[in-house]
Amino acid sequence: MHTPDFLIFSKTERAIIIILFVILICFYGYIFFLRPQQSTSTHTNLATILQEDKSVATESIKLSEEEVKALSKKSTFSKKKNYKKSSYKKSYKKAEVNLQRFDPNKIDSLTWISLGVGRYTVSNILKYRSKGGFFRTCDALYKIYGLDSSQVTTLLPYCYIDASHGKPTYSKSKYEKKAERIMVDINTADTTALKTLKGVGSVYAAMIVKYRGIIGGFRDVQEITKVYGIEQEVIDNNIEYLTCSPPNNLIDINTATIEELNKLYAINYKQSKIIVNYRDQHGPFQKLEDLKLTKVLNDSMYIKMLPYITLEK
Repeated sequence: MHTPDFLIFSKTERAIIIILFVILICFYGYIFFLRPQQSTSTHTNLATILQEDKSVATESIKLSEEEVKALSKKSTFSKKKNYKKSSYKKSYKKAEVNLQRFDPNKIDSLTWISLGVGRYTVSNILKYRSKGGFFRTCDALYKIYGLDSSQVTTLLPYCYIDASHGKPTYSKSKYEKKAERIMVDINTADTTALKTLKGVGSVYAAMIVKYRGIIGGFRDVQEITKVYGIEQEVIDNNIEYLTCSPPNNLIDINTATIEELNKLYAINYKQSKIIVNYRDQHGPFQKLEDLKLTKVLNDSMYIKMLPYITLEK
C-alpha cells in the first residue's frame, strides 16, 4: 500500500515531533503532579494572611476607640469655642434704629448711629462739619455719600434745621474779605485787586493780566469779555467798581519792531513783518490810516489795532 506524501517525514522533522511530544508530556505531568501541592500551599498562605488581617483589624478597632475619645474632646472644645464666638457677636450686634427728631448740624455720632446711619458715613459727616460744613436744608442729606435715597426718605420727616444755629465760621472769614469792594482799573490792577470782582478768581485774574499784556491794554471795560471764560455777567455784577484808564504802553507804529507789533492780538508775525518792510521802503507813516496802504489789514483788523497804537512824528 502506498503511503501518502504528507505522512512521510524527514529525519529532522521526526526529531522535532519527538521533542514536541516530550514537551507536552512534561507540561501535563506538571499540571497533574505538581499543581495540587502549590494549591495547598496557596490555601495555607491565604489562611495566614486572613489571620494577620484579623489581628490588624482588631488593633485598628482599638486605635479607633482611642481616636473617638480624642475626637470627642476636640468637639467639646470646638463647641465651647463656637459658643464664645457667638456670645462675642451677640455683644456687638447692630444697634437698633431709633427714629427721633434731629438737627443734622448738631447731633453727635451716637445719635446718627441710632438713626440707622452707618459708622463710615457718620465719620464723613463729622469731618464735613469739623471743616465748617453746614446743612442749610434737610434735602442736603441726599448729597451725603453713603446715604441712599430710601434712608433719606425715612429720615426727612424727623429732620429740622434750627434757625438760631449760627452760620459756619469759615463763611465769615472767607467772604467778608471778598465783600470789601474797591474800584478796579482793569489796565493797572494786579491779580489781588481783580479777585475782589464777583465771578473772578485766581485763574481768571491771571488770565486778564496776561491778556492785557499781550494786547497792550484795554480800551474799555467791555473788552475784558474777550478773555476766555469772562462773560458779560461779570461786567454786569461789577459795573459800579470797574474803570479803565487809557493804555500807558501804546505802540508807536513808526518805531515799533516786528516783535512789538506782533504783540497786538489783531495781527500775526507775518503781517507785522510786512508793515515794518513797507515803512522801511516808503518812509514813516504820516497818519494811522496809512497802515491800510500795506494791503495786509482790512477794516476790522485796523479797528481792533487802533486803541493800542499811536503815531509820533
